[in-house]
Amino acid sequence: MDKKIDQLLSNALSKGDEKKIREIYEYIYYQYYKLVAFCIAKYCTDIELIKDLTNDVFLNFFENVLNVKSSVKYYLLSSARNIAINYLKKENNIILVDDINKINISFDNKNSHYLYNELVDDLRNVLSDYEVSIIIKHCVDGLTFNELEKIYKIKSKTINKTFERAVKKFKNSERSKKYAK
Repeated sequence: MDKKIDQLLSNALSKGDEKKIREIYEYIYYQYYKLVAFCIAKYCTDIELIKDLTNDVFLNFFENVLNVKSSVKYYLLSSARNIAINYLKKENNIILVDDINKINISFDNKNSHYLYNELVDDLRNVLSDYEVSIIIKHCVDGLTFNELEKIYKIKSKTINKTFERAVKKFKNSERSKKYAK
């Protein structure tokens, strides 16, 4: 389905068919609106803010469609994450680590950037660069194991196992004790 959308959009843009482009934009909007909103909801809870940021994502996509080099879905989700994080940075409410609950870490809003850097340093003291990279890309950047498979050219199951072992290794280390809830 995603490749079909990418192809339809590419064809319509290359032909300059305004009506078809509008139809495809509308289709993309309705196809991905909930997914983009869900992605943004990982970073904020205010319903109106989620709606506004979701619309910002689509506006950004429509304005930059000719520069999109990845799939539509990947672009929208990356944009959603970036727009949400940028908004939170402006508001000093940033919480970069949204899925590190597997390591039992909690942040307060005011010190989250400092604590994030400290956490990364602690991870690097216990884990290999490869393990830290997988944890950061999965937990902070929100990439799935299937997406990481494409980056590392390693099967997603192997990356998942590496992630699970790295989390376990860190949880069993002395460094993790200061993050326990």
